[in-house]
Order: sequence, then C-alpha cells, then structure tokens
Amino acid sequence: MKTLFLWIILFAFLQSSVISLNLVLVVLIARSLAIDDGANLLLAFFGGLILSFLTQTNLGYWPLLLLFIVKIGILTRKLPISFNPFLIFLSGGVLVFLSAAVNKLFLHQDFQFFQLVFEAVLVVPAFFLIRIWEERFVEKSQIRLKV
Repeated sequence: MKTLFLWIILFAFLQSSVISLNLVLVVLIARSLAIDDGANLLLAFFGGLILSFLTQTNLGYWPLLLLFIVKIGILTRKLPISFNPFLIFLSGGVLVFLSAAVNKLFLHQDFQFFQLVFEAVLVVPAFFLIRIWEERFVEKSQIRLKV
C-alpha cells in the first residue's frame, strides 16, 4: 500500500501539471476492481486530498468523488463474473464516465470522448499490473501451510 500511495502522489503531480488524463482515478478504479481491501478507501481519500490540493479545487470534492467511485468499484468486484477482462473494461469505462459526468456537473468540464476511452482502456493493464504486484511482492499477514 505504501508503494501504491507513492505512485498515487506521483500521478497526482503529473495529472495536475503535465498530463490531462485522470491517472489517480485509473489506478484507484483498477485497485478497487483487483483487490477487496479497506485500504482502497484510504487511498481514495488521501489521493483525493492531494489531488484537490494540487488542482486548487474544493478540498472535499476529489476525496468524495474518489470514495464514491472506489466504493462502486468494490461493489462491482463482488459480482461473480468480475474477472473477465472485457467486463473489467466495461466497468472501468462506466466508472470513468460517471466521474466525467460528475466533473461536468460540478466543475463544468467538457466531455473529451477520446480521453475517456483512453482512461477506460488504461484500467485493464493497470488492473493486471496491480494484481500481479499484490500477488508477488506484497507480504501477507497470514501464512498458509499445506498439511
């Protein structure tokens, strides 16, 4: 989680200064679809605080939006067919579009269709990268022994 939090900080800096893609949202959607953990909500809240501070929006806007999106992603993960890559793309696309609709409503940002599609496509490789990272390199508190 610490490594992913550092990546979220880096993506927030990139998103607020150079890149117009919502990379923090993509990483949080991918992690909420990959791993069912309470740390997703902490990452969403603190990532939203950092993002709202860097983009000079209201301090509560991005944390609330990211918490809402991550909670919907966690609920989507509980579906029995949620590991199909096509359904990951669809659910990521719906969540990215939902975020863009809320941005349109409150921040008056225009829809950029190709940017939304590109963010939805980025959810799939981010999903698999986070899943591989969590399976291979993150220590588990429980050790399961075969008897």
